[in-house]
Amino acid sequence: AYTTLFGWITAYFYVYSGSLLSVILCHAFCNIMGFPPFGQIASHPYAKVVTVAFVSGVVLFFSLFSHVLDPSLYIIP
Repeated sequence: AYTTLFGWITAYFYVYSGSLLSVILCHAFCNIMGFPPFGQIASHPYAKVVTVAFVSGVVLFFSLFSHVLDPSLYIIP
């Protein structure tokens, strides 16, 4: 499910931005961030902070989604 969702997102990036660079950057970002350990968050000493950070990241991702798809961002001079 995770890789399918990731594939849809990166395909959407490519289709609407028209740039392979946007897909490469998206993939690099996901590799750096990794998959969130949902089962281990409850036992984390800072569980509330981790939860707030995760939710904030999801909200920011979707709120900035349309800005990231601007093709002018990926023009290399």
